[in-house]
Amino acid sequence: MTAIQTVDRHLKIKLPAELSKRLKVKAGVILRIEISGNQLILRPAAQRKDFPSLSAINKVQKKIAQINGKNARAKGLTKTELEIALKAGLIDKKQAWFWSVPWQKMEREADRSRTFEFDNVKDALTFLHT
Repeated sequence: MTAIQTVDRHLKIKLPAELSKRLKVKAGVILRIEISGNQLILRPAAQRKDFPSLSAINKVQKKIAQINGKNARAKGLTKTELEIALKAGLIDKKQAWFWSVPWQKMEREADRSRTFEFDNVKDALTFLHT
């Protein structure tokens, strides 16, 4: 089924009744929006009762953006926030450790660590052995 809709001045679109009925999309359903090439793909994301609320997802998205922006105040995601991010598909399960509070603390410490420059290898080795 194909439908044509106009984006309004608030950048909103209205789902045609036939589409929303077929996909069982009602007011309050959370949609995942993806881009594939030049296509915009909308998928219902909140089919389970335990799916996080939109406000919780937005909060976690902001924290992820802070971490990605290397914000010095970004503390990482708590266990609860990690669960929300995983359920909402915001982060890859295999990389959840990276977003955790302990790992982000180590990232910030690494960013603050001092660096040293040497003119040659001999000076660098002398420094390491002192």
